[in-house]
Amino acid sequence: MTKLKQLNIKAIGCDPKRIVKQTGGTLFLARIFGEATAAKIKPGKSGDPFAVLVGGFRAIVPAPAQLPLEGTPPDACFESDTIILPAGLDDPITNLLRANKGKGVLFAYDVSAVKDPASPLGYSYSAALLVKPRLADNVTALTASLSAVPYPSILPKPEATDGPAAGSPPVAAPPAPAAPKPAAPKPAPRKSRK
Repeated sequence: MTKLKQLNIKAIGCDPKRIVKQTGGTLFLARIFGEATAAKIKPGKSGDPFAVLVGGFRAIVPAPAQLPLEGTPPDACFESDTIILPAGLDDPITNLLRANKGKGVLFAYDVSAVKDPASPLGYSYSAALLVKPRLADNVTALTASLSAVPYPSILPKPEATDGPAAGSPPVAAPPAPAAPKPAAPKPAPRKSRK
């Protein structure tokens, strides 16, 4: 896992311009997901505002979508505390954050580049919604993950000693050896007939 100062399409090694050279279709770039806890709105170079989301985020980039970056392993995974999503993907997240101050928002997208002759760049972004932006319920998630963890024993574990540990239930004595079976009675002597 590579820790970045900020996640964005360029920082994770994706090249959406490659779609322009293709005859059409879609170029999958990355799976991006996480939990946003705040949004900082900043002015862009074009004057349009954009959101920098703050929280915990990850991006998984399959090898074919990467630029040939030295030392980048196949299916690289990146993480950061801040992220800039392609335009429009952050809108439902920032709206939920504004309406629910103090709560985190979960989301997950598969982000692709699509050839777009109407765009000055020659491409635009599209995203498949994997997890609809929703309020994070960390207590419920934690409860679910803890349900598989067994409870500790209520009785203290006995210590290794020669006798029973103090406060532990008495140990039953070993069973007594079985009593010998009584001998069969001897037959009575026979009376003789004379």
